[in-house]
Amino acid sequence: MHGAASRPQLDSMEQQQRSSDNTSMKESLDALYSRFPLTPDTRSIRLLELEAPPPSHESSFPPQLHGDLRVVSFEDSRPSFIALSYVWGGKRPSPTTRTIVCHGVHVDITENCYAALCQIRRRHGYTTPATLWVDSICINQENEQEKLDQIPLMQHIFSLAQSTYVWLGHGNDRSDLAMEYLSQLARFGRQLPLRICTAPDAATARAESARYREAVLDREWIHRSWTFQELILARHLVVLCGTKEISWEELISAISLMAQNSMGSFKTMAELEETAASYPVSPSVLAHWQSMIDLWLGLPRPSNGFESSRIHVSGNRKSSLRDDIIAYWDRFGDSPLLFRLFHWTVAAIGLISAIGAWAYLTRVFAQIQVLTSFRAGAPVVLVWFVMTVLAGIQTRRLYLVWYGIGFGQGQSWLRDSATATETLQAAEALDGIRAALRERISTQPQDKAFSISGILQTCGASPSPPDYSLATTETYLTLVKDLLAWRPEALIMLMDAGISTACIRDPSATETISWVPDWSTPRPSAWLTSRYRLNNTYDITPGYDYQLLDPSAVLLAGTFSGTVMWVSQPFAPTHHLKGAELRLALAANLYTLHFWHLTIFKNLFRARRSDTKETWKTRQFAVLEGLVRSPNNSRPEYWHIPEDFPDRRDDFQGFSQLLEILDNLSRPSDLNDYQSLHDSLALDDDDNGPSSSSPLLPEATTEAIWDSVLSKMARAISILRRNRKAWRYFFKTCNQLALDQRNLFIMSINAYSDKLIGSGPLSLAEGDSIFLSGGIPTPMALRMVPSSEAYLSGTRGDNRFRVVGAVFVHTLTGEDGRLPVGSVFGNDGRDHVVLV
Repeated sequence: MHGAASRPQLDSMEQQQRSSDNTSMKESLDALYSRFPLTPDTRSIRLLELEAPPPSHESSFPPQLHGDLRVVSFEDSRPSFIALSYVWGGKRPSPTTRTIVCHGVHVDITENCYAALCQIRRRHGYTTPATLWVDSICINQENEQEKLDQIPLMQHIFSLAQSTYVWLGHGNDRSDLAMEYLSQLARFGRQLPLRICTAPDAATARAESARYREAVLDREWIHRSWTFQELILARHLVVLCGTKEISWEELISAISLMAQNSMGSFKTMAELEETAASYPVSPSVLAHWQSMIDLWLGLPRPSNGFESSRIHVSGNRKSSLRDDIIAYWDRFGDSPLLFRLFHWTVAAIGLISAIGAWAYLTRVFAQIQVLTSFRAGAPVVLVWFVMTVLAGIQTRRLYLVWYGIGFGQGQSWLRDSATATETLQAAEALDGIRAALRERISTQPQDKAFSISGILQTCGASPSPPDYSLATTETYLTLVKDLLAWRPEALIMLMDAGISTACIRDPSATETISWVPDWSTPRPSAWLTSRYRLNNTYDITPGYDYQLLDPSAVLLAGTFSGTVMWVSQPFAPTHHLKGAELRLALAANLYTLHFWHLTIFKNLFRARRSDTKETWKTRQFAVLEGLVRSPNNSRPEYWHIPEDFPDRRDDFQGFSQLLEILDNLSRPSDLNDYQSLHDSLALDDDDNGPSSSSPLLPEATTEAIWDSVLSKMARAISILRRNRKAWRYFFKTCNQLALDQRNLFIMSINAYSDKLIGSGPLSLAEGDSIFLSGGIPTPMALRMVPSSEAYLSGTRGDNRFRVVGAVFVHTLTGEDGRLPVGSVFGNDGRDHVVLV
């Protein structure tokens, strides 16, 4: 009893001791940072002088880090220092917490920061100090106001740093091999590492490629919000991973070459997935790196202030690094003159030798007596012709290899992506910022907005000062307003906005602003909006007609194109289901797809007898795949899509066979049965919010109908399984629709008796309006907000709407994102809506 009673007393004493230690540590840190105060008006920062360990600590393991702090001001001088970009990670608990001793005070740092400083210490040697800027050490993390004052200085810190070290994390055998592979690829143009090329089977190759993907390029660093700005603003970078390093120039060359070879020559998504399994880096990771490289090269870096020492080869004092590189190549060539002369001389000798050998052998064959006879000579001539073609192909390959050795691999992408106007540069910057806001993560949701302030300043924008006291929604609203004040092209941000299904279920949840993207949650139309990049669509959009209204609304001009009249149920993912759950989910998916198909042919196909059945079949296929009709192809089965995989004939054949099977099993009563189920589920959605997943759960009054539908779908699925193409397309497409979190819908066109089909977010509902607006490459679904009073004086009635999300509507979205607003609906009038 005595021991049990004393335990709480001991715990209390331990807690008091910890509290006392924490208080003492905080006082020590406050005293340390107060010795080196930062004055916001002078743009001052602290720098860390990372010292060599004292003699008594040289043999200790792990070594204790030591350093001194000092304050410098960008107003007085241009300090020389190295900036460190890394992912914080979690602090390790006592007693193994990592620290650095600064002026006798132990400052806690994370394990990742400790490892990075140790590697930098080894890289710079143990005799001279290394001057660094490290956020967790140079900023008092216990002082919120100091952190807010330092965020606007990130632009100067990373753009003026002598070098920026990117720390990817601890190394291992796999990462060492990957770093070596990237270096060799950049220098000698190797396509694949030997461990993958010499794999005995496909399974081993996939395993080895997965190890490489995890080794370097897909580490946590690339997915964090703050590291995006740190990379883009830096001028000179060195990438560290464990004990290995690679220069930024080498990494750019290697990544660009891999991106071209892995994504530039594939024709179908199936080929991409199959080839990516045996390639060292997945296409999505390569695309993310390539977008960062494009923005880094295209970011305008003006020559003013401390940047006056930068050389602008192009002659434009606001030029980007890409412009200066191309200007340098045009003026001086890609390589030294003597090297180019030597290279071309060897190439010319090789070509002349090859042509001379071919001419000599041709003359020898011509002198052979057998050629005088056509019957005997024709096969010889044919064989010689084939051998000549093969020899020419091999000669060209050898020449390309020689050219790659001399001048590097695949640098044409730099010229192809060159920007010439300020508008294009702004579009490229907005694309990069939009991708970072969508795809990167942060511990605090407000950091999504604050982490790009330095990039905005460099581009000429005026971002608002960071303020963590604001709610996340207000922070994102401020960012969108800042972007629109900078460039009207930022209106494309509305594509990433919309109402979430969670908000739909709770009508009282009005704290969000529907037209402002909530970057802390997945986007309503993520499958669609990532396809449209501003620098590909800005020059063909009709224009920007909007007005910001206080406090949180926007007046937007455009055209109401129609109203949603039918929306499908969500599709169910079936990858991980088994047994009865799998059978039910498959039946629900097939029911939804069949219902959509029958509704189209009853309400649309028969209403427009001039359209053929084949035409509507291809329209359905286009909506399922998210394809855009190409004006250059007259045949309906060919489609153009925003990516690099235009060949979808196999998928179309599978879809056609799927519809044929469903049509053969259809009865006149099917549509009525499906409509009864649909109405029952719609009523249930009104009571409990829209269903976000299948299998379906019909009301008791429709159980008999559902049993009939389930039986019919079971028969259809058994037939589908015997048709490989149809089954594969059905299974793959329904899973993709579920993964994309989108449904199918039918809309009526205003002032017309026609109807269109499309695909949109799960939050879409019957009665939503489809709105076209200049500056937004896709149609937007809007939902009216009921009110008895007009929201804005001078407007017609109640015109307040909430953004549901971006939608894909066949024929409303043309090639390259062109909106045929005028050609379809005319230019007589413009509609104005207030988005809230």
